[in-house]
Amino acid sequence: MKELLQPLTDSVALAKVCDEIETASWLVLDTEFTRYRTYWPQLELLQIASDKIIFCVDAPCISDWSKLRKVLQSPSTTTVLHAADQDLELLHLFDLLPRIMIDSQIAAQLCGETKLSYQNLVNQCLGVSLPKDLTRSKWNRRPFSTGQIRYALDDVRFVLPLYRHYHSILQQKNRLSWLEEECGRLLELPRGDDLVDESWKLFHRGAVLSAVDQHIARKLLIWRERRARKIDWPRQWVLADGLIIELINDKPTTVCQTARRVGIKSSQIPNWVSRIHAIVNDRSVQATTPLWYSWSALRSGEQKRVGKMLHALHAAAHRHDIPGSLLCTKQEAVDFIYGKRAVRMLTGWRQAIAGPVIESFHQNHEFA
Repeated sequence: MKELLQPLTDSVALAKVCDEIETASWLVLDTEFTRYRTYWPQLELLQIASDKIIFCVDAPCISDWSKLRKVLQSPSTTTVLHAADQDLELLHLFDLLPRIMIDSQIAAQLCGETKLSYQNLVNQCLGVSLPKDLTRSKWNRRPFSTGQIRYALDDVRFVLPLYRHYHSILQQKNRLSWLEEECGRLLELPRGDDLVDESWKLFHRGAVLSAVDQHIARKLLIWRERRARKIDWPRQWVLADGLIIELINDKPTTVCQTARRVGIKSSQIPNWVSRIHAIVNDRSVQATTPLWYSWSALRSGEQKRVGKMLHALHAAAHRHDIPGSLLCTKQEAVDFIYGKRAVRMLTGWRQAIAGPVIESFHQNHEFA
């Protein structure tokens, strides 16, 4: 395999290498990024491997991604990633989402693996010990050291052999359709602007609020998301989670009081502070249904039902040699107890495993 130890630093060089890989059936891809002081992740390095070449791209130097976009969106090319979530978020920003994607970490899960780090699986399956000393490398600094480049290339060097190892096992277990379903679901998740109005679901402290205050919090969290995206600040810099809870509980009666609570001491209060004050004190909000469901908010009897259901579901998962959380997480079980029926465990391949368990609970009136 040809190996390029110098990152590609211009669009012409990238286009030439893309000519070499445009007919590849398989590509492996990984990213290195920074997100210290921004809302948007900053792509620093993009690593790519095929059967013939392995290389990386100094992303900020590239102005034209069209050749790589064409390769990734080819119907004859499958792109393999490991733990693809954040990589796909980055690729979406550059319109580089692959047309066909496989996640080798998901493949390992479906084979029953529970220790899913890339280093662990490569060591376990391929007998290769990968260094960890550059895991927290500062990828926004230039020039890259030789050690950084070798570390980055190792992140794609072993992914395809790793995937092929688990592909063979999944084929024997007749689970390749499971993998296709999981990776298709991951690739089709909403991203970008589609997530703004759903951003409140990332907030994990809402269960302590009343139903009305939860709906106020949702409005405030959506506002925070939009502002963070607009000024490219981390969410917590715009308005910290703890401060959201404090503002909603205390409900400052004047804009000046709200300004002081968010750290504005100037006599000229910005418009965004007035917007926070208006949301927190919105008297038109009416709600009888809480938005956040959590274990701590469940009554004693509900906790027992969740625990019993999870025990039965995880036992069923273990009989199929998959991690229990892959079939149903604790939060999904809580959602189900609260009446949400569009949960993951009742769709696709999971239905055949979880369905009989849920049906037996219904027959025993466990959900009455």
